[in-house]
Amino acid sequence: MIISRYLYREIGARMVWLLLLLLLLTNAYLLARFTSSSAAAGIPVSLLFDVMRLKLVTYFPELLSLSMFLALLSCYARLTHDRELPVMAGSGLGLGYHLRLSLLAALPAALLAACCAWLLAPRAEAAYAELLARLQRTDALAWLSARQFHALGQGRGTVYIEAAAEGRLSGVYYYFAAPGARRGLLVARRASFEEDAAGRRLVRFEDGTRYDLDPRRLAHKRTRFRSYRIQVPQRAAIAKKREEESMSLRQLWQRGTARHLAELQRRASQVVACLLLAPFAVLLQPRMPYTRRRYGTLLLGIGVYLLYYNLMELSHALLARGRIPPPLGWGGAHLLALAALLALAYRRRRPGPAAGSPRR
Repeated sequence: MIISRYLYREIGARMVWLLLLLLLLTNAYLLARFTSSSAAAGIPVSLLFDVMRLKLVTYFPELLSLSMFLALLSCYARLTHDRELPVMAGSGLGLGYHLRLSLLAALPAALLAACCAWLLAPRAEAAYAELLARLQRTDALAWLSARQFHALGQGRGTVYIEAAAEGRLSGVYYYFAAPGARRGLLVARRASFEEDAAGRRLVRFEDGTRYDLDPRRLAHKRTRFRSYRIQVPQRAAIAKKREEESMSLRQLWQRGTARHLAELQRRASQVVACLLLAPFAVLLQPRMPYTRRRYGTLLLGIGVYLLYYNLMELSHALLARGRIPPPLGWGGAHLLALAALLALAYRRRRPGPAAGSPRR
């Protein structure tokens, strides 16, 4: 049908642009979130972008449902503002037609969200956990690049290296904060990594000088050394990791604890939200006469989305803590959204004022 193809094309184009915009904003958020923590952890830029790429897969189902809802909402807001919906209604394409079309338009987004939330996101979280574990096992100094200042030991030290090759460093300057008010500076021509009998990783500085500074007394002590060893500073954690996020649906169901059932609820809600938000985009549009501005409908729709999303997050948190039974945690927010949809549909079915009646 020509009108159906026209509407699908409008909704699809808007959804693609909105999804690209949301991906760009989420990428900026992840960059700001991980940059500060990776500076203290000494993570290189290449691995930092790998971490962001994996986390972006986890956020993709939520971005998909939001972009789909905003695309439908903006498309029907334009149709309402341009008086195209009354023309379609006069041709026999009423409310039921638009509700079916919105659900059919949201169905591919729901299937893609299900594929991502149930298959791709757990694998991305497992790869993310493996990457974090590998970073924790490696030395904080092993990722340092030459001719740059790097923070170490969760901000308690700073190191500068003139050259680095195959685990050996040359021209090393290491400023550290000793216990109390003392500070220290280590200058060495060479440095290398080694392991002691207890299995601890050490840095061996060769042919250098240590300066012990006391800011309160404005004094310092200089010590020449041929070989000096310190333990490698501990790497700061980038982010906390939850085990259930990397589990498959079968593993979550077999565990059956409150946290695992809450994770199942979160993944299922990402798919159900795609289907339940679609009719809202149609039912939130004003009837004739047009008493609401075009962008007022968009603001109202965003408010509905935020309320629905917060209800899902609240159900997830209460279910994970065991405060509510699993059936209520799984379907409480969706039943409220369904009741709101039925109320809006009943209101739209009631006879409204005539098209030519004056506005109040």
